[in-house]
Amino acid sequence: MEEGNSFRMSGLKILVVRFSAMGDIVLTSPVVRLLKIQLNAEVHFFTKDIFGDLWKENPYLSKIWTINKDLKEVISALKKEKFDAVIDLHSNLRTLRLRFYLWGIPFYHCKKGSLPRWFYVQTGFKPLLQKHIVTRYLETLRSFPVIYDGKGLDFFVSDKETKLQLKPYIVMVLGAAHFTKRIPFEKWKQIISSFHSYSLVLIGGKDDVNLGKALEGSFENRVINRCGETDVLASALLIKNAELVITGDTGMMHIAAALRKPVVSIWGGTIPEFGWLPFYPEGMNRNKTIQVENLSCRPCSRFGRLECPKKHFRCMNEISASSVYEQGQILLKHNYS
Repeated sequence: MEEGNSFRMSGLKILVVRFSAMGDIVLTSPVVRLLKIQLNAEVHFFTKDIFGDLWKENPYLSKIWTINKDLKEVISALKKEKFDAVIDLHSNLRTLRLRFYLWGIPFYHCKKGSLPRWFYVQTGFKPLLQKHIVTRYLETLRSFPVIYDGKGLDFFVSDKETKLQLKPYIVMVLGAAHFTKRIPFEKWKQIISSFHSYSLVLIGGKDDVNLGKALEGSFENRVINRCGETDVLASALLIKNAELVITGDTGMMHIAAALRKPVVSIWGGTIPEFGWLPFYPEGMNRNKTIQVENLSCRPCSRFGRLECPKKHFRCMNEISASSVYEQGQILLKHNYS
């Protein structure tokens, strides 16, 4: 529910809230940019500690607020800021509590469209799901005199981060938060075999180290494993200097789009229609989507699962490695980098 739109519209101090996850936070970046550039607002962002670095080099933010577990870690300090408005792009129980703590400040809530996605998962009936989550975030600003500028996402990373002295190369993103978004080892081997004339860099978190090592060992001198070795900014720099990014439905997929990189996105238990496709500036589409069509058990959840509920994992095991290669070649021939 929106309330209070009678305050001044210049020189505002605005708190934007999104606690997780990586990709969702990157997708909020147009909101921050519009508030800063078009309203000259003092924009603060509130998230979890582990995601604070996503905003580290963003010039549109005045301050980043983070918590480890509980709102009470910063509530007293937030109250002292006397915000003119709060843009709630998470809309969950935690932000409901935040509204209680900051009672009296106008809150503007994102309508995330969770019900249609849940209904689709439960029934298989496909309602109108084409609205991108970025569009939903931007709709939260409808009480403000801002207009989407068509410039897509923002992600800022400087060359101060460790640069890989290797070009040209393709980045392959191994990590994903949920099992049903992860590309299996054998499928990665097929994909890597297809790109036999390219240097390949693997990125991921600590949970992906063994997978990265196994793939590196299977393709000596052609695959460089950086899983568990790079933080989010260093991984982003690897993406920034890559010719192509091959990834599942991950936060790094959205960072790649923010950096205007060509992406082959591979979809397992989730589907693009849920509104999380790579989001590029208007008139630009550098994504090629790969998925197993007409699989009755897809999508099996809105966000991903810890295991395949059918135990066969066909949504990933039946991905065509040759299709990944063909679509990647189309993007590489455009020479976007």
